Amino acid sequence: MEFLRQLVFYLAFALLGFTITEIYLRANKLWKRKHEKAVAESISIAAMFLSIVQRIVFSSNYLFASQWQGFIEETLYLSIGTFSVLVGIELWIPGERHKGVFTLLKREARTGERSKFF
Repeated sequence: MEFLRQLVFYLAFALLGFTITEIYLRANKLWKRKHEKAVAESISIAAMFLSIVQRIVFSSNYLFASQWQGFIEETLYLSIGTFSVLVGIELWIPGERHKGVFTLLKREARTGERSKFF
């Protein structure tokens, strides 16, 4: 039983490589097209915020339980979720760059035309 436990422990750390690769591929695809308004409009800010809240709770749980593989994985997903929110609020769209992050977030919360929040 101890052998199986150790095997799963090391496999979990090894599989973090797949998670890192997945996060990199998502971020790379998004990074190349972050200046396009259609890409920013396609991101649901509400879904990303729900994901961020979920990831914070799970990463805190893993941290307190000293489960480092889960903590690292959730933190990585938290970073791509945060990046998606920044793209979704049009932070890199020409003409919007001079505005602050909180100004863009407030605008996204107010506008109902794109219904990104609700």
